[in-house]
Amino acid sequence: MKTEISVDAKELKGLMENAKLAINKRHHVMDKIKIKVEQDKMQAFSLDGYRLHTKSIEIHNSSEDIEVLTDYVKVPKSKVCAVTIDTESSLITYDFPELNEKIIKPIYNDLNFPDVENLKDQNETKFTIACNPKFLIDALKGFKDSNIIIEFSDNNKPFVITAANSDDESYNLVLPVRMSK
Repeated sequence: MKTEISVDAKELKGLMENAKLAINKRHHVMDKIKIKVEQDKMQAFSLDGYRLHTKSIEIHNSSEDIEVLTDYVKVPKSKVCAVTIDTESSLITYDFPELNEKIIKPIYNDLNFPDVENLKDQNETKFTIACNPKFLIDALKGFKDSNIIIEFSDNNKPFVITAANSDDESYNLVLPVRMSK
């Protein structure tokens, strides 16, 4: 079965670059990207054992819903990309007609990517918190340890950041900002 999709190449590049952030090159399944095509969107999932990255983009001309496991693609500067997912030949072709360039990647049918789509919905207590990202980054830079703990109590109170594997009693607070609804 062949599924043909038309997608903005800049959007595809953003999708792939986001997925690249959570690829584990030392693991034979977690060095892949799960691509899911549904109706008018393409979604990519990647994880490295510590974090999950997912992003969706709009697509055009999708005829079938499909999920495949494939490799990261470095998307060249282009305007349009025609993506062909061929499950019979186990190949994905990324065609950039204005550059006269095609990138072909395999589909891995024999690998089981972890079920990650419902992880976000497993929290019992849910709330949304917003903060100034610069302040969050600055707070994180204050720790030498790469493992930290972030403690939340509710969306209107500061959250506390501490080192996870340290006897250091230092901590940083980040104040939330109000979100417009």
